[in-house]
Amino acid sequence: SQVLEKESSAKAMEKVTEVVARATGLALGAKTLGSIGFFMRNFLSNLMFFGPMQGYFPNPAKIKKHALLALDQWKGNTDDYLSHLISLGVVGDDVRSNVLNDMIRGKAEDPAAMQRNLHGFSDSLFDKAGALQTLNNKTAGKAYKFLQGASVAIDAYHKIGLYEYELSVLKKAYPSKSRTEIEQLAADKVKMTAQSYSQAPPLIRNFTRSGLGLVIAPFARFKGEVFRVGINTIKLGMSEITSGNSVLRKRGIQRLGGFATVIGFLSTALPYILQATMAGMSDEEEEAYRAGLPEYAKNNTYYFIKIKGKVWAIDLTYTNPFALVMDPILRSADAIRTGRADEIAEIGGRALFQQFFSEQIAFKAATSWAKNYDEQSGRPIYNDAAPFHEKFG
Repeated sequence: SQVLEKESSAKAMEKVTEVVARATGLALGAKTLGSIGFFMRNFLSNLMFFGPMQGYFPNPAKIKKHALLALDQWKGNTDDYLSHLISLGVVGDDVRSNVLNDMIRGKAEDPAAMQRNLHGFSDSLFDKAGALQTLNNKTAGKAYKFLQGASVAIDAYHKIGLYEYELSVLKKAYPSKSRTEIEQLAADKVKMTAQSYSQAPPLIRNFTRSGLGLVIAPFARFKGEVFRVGINTIKLGMSEITSGNSVLRKRGIQRLGGFATVIGFLSTALPYILQATMAGMSDEEEEAYRAGLPEYAKNNTYYFIKIKGKVWAIDLTYTNPFALVMDPILRSADAIRTGRADEIAEIGGRALFQQFFSEQIAFKAATSWAKNYDEQSGRPIYNDAAPFHEKFG
């Protein structure tokens, strides 16, 4: 009797978490796929940060070719070359669309099983989520698949270019190796150093495989990838430098140089340089600027510039994927520089915790409504004296 009762409770809890995960997926889909800024940020994130971190920049002569391949991926027109890239795991393994599908399904797909089936993945790229099948013939479903395809295409554009660059280096490094071996090595490097759904660390994979994991931290998969890519970049760069192969040694130096530039200069030094030189702002002025920001934006990193006597603040927090690591570190450093060392643990810890365990997206709106507080504007959402039905309006 007790065993049956426990099983019944477990099934009920699983059902609840699946429902909430699906609600989160729908809310997240509307918030991301329904925003032009989402696609622009993803494209710029690869162009400005993920690519340069590997010492890779798109080849102008091949931009059109890679764009057309990404467009074919979006349309579902898979030729032999695109199918081969899919079978290698270079294309079709993007994080964002797969996480979104997981959430709408209410549970995560087993990455190992997904990797085994990648060869035929192109034929069912947007139908993996069973919950989406009921939408296929509806306008909402077609719009979802169309917009999700754009997200996949942006990911494909970056990875195809990176793959072909790694392949060109490996051909010079190993002229006697077979084409099959070199292609697999290039694909493995791309999966190590680019966001890939099937390559998530076991801890993140197991945590997000259940509906509960998706409910608690729906973005954990993506944010875990930032750490994985950063660590793998250092490991791969070091292995290339110590490989004894002159071509790979040069590639390793280039890769670690890219890592140092993105993390050390773009994400860390540049904001302070611009603040002190172009904007001419003191630490006190910068601190006062932050004090007037909404709570969610206080820990972001800003690039201050002055144009015609007016200071502008550029926020790249949602474009720079490494901001989730660097922002807490930089804010802690700011606390030390401005004599607030006793606040380091609170500032850094809160910023990092919020990155991984921010309020669940579907509940956030309900929580804000219940509190009658809009976090972004800092103002009440509705008039307390208004009739109850108007508070939903």
